[in-house]
Amino acid sequence: NASAVEIRASKDDAKLDSEFEKQEEMTMADVVEGNLDPLPAGSKHKVTFAFATKWATLRPDGALDWKIYLAARAANSDGLKSNTSNVVQATNTPPPITTTVAATTTVATTTTVATTTEATTTAATTTAATTTAATTTAATTKTEATMKATTTHGSTTEAATTTESTTTTTAGGKRMPNSPDLAQLWMWVLIGGIAVIVIATMLFAVFRASAKSQKAVRQRRTVQPASAADSELL
Repeated sequence: NASAVEIRASKDDAKLDSEFEKQEEMTMADVVEGNLDPLPAGSKHKVTFAFATKWATLRPDGALDWKIYLAARAANSDGLKSNTSNVVQATNTPPPITTTVAATTTVATTTTVATTTEATTTAATTTAATTTAATTTAATTKTEATMKATTTHGSTTEAATTTESTTTTTAGGKRMPNSPDLAQLWMWVLIGGIAVIVIATMLFAVFRASAKSQKAVRQRRTVQPASAADSELL
């Protein structure tokens, strides 16, 4: 009868002898070349498998070491199975992997750009000139003195004498910054001077009027005797 082949793999060779049916079975998905189909009695199966990386051991250098144990047995269409074949070891030890690391040095160049900032400051100077004009006007003083003398035969009339005194003083000045007291002082001095002038003028006018009054009285006394003499002659 035609027989099929059953192949199982393990990392432990002893288990292929004692627990063959519990080990992992190789299927057609693992076959690279050949097949597992039944062949006539006396025929041989030649099969090439591709093993997954789970069967390999990772080395410190990053390479994979392969070490797998395989065993097979035949089974015919009647369900009869042969004894397990000899355990076959499949190994693959690649040479050490040499890794060349290229050292890359990165030089960071920092370019500093000098920035020149020109600051232009414009100073605005404002000078406030304060001018204080002090204007003092003295009122006009007018004094009139009129003296009249009347006799029997003639009359003597003293013309009215009018004395007018007009004083106008204008004081102007520039007020200096930070000296308000000085400007006020000068203003008061000017006002005082004007007041003195006005008073002196008034006194002079009164004195002059008084003098003319006395003169008129004397003239009147002189005229009266003459009038009496004329009366006697008449």
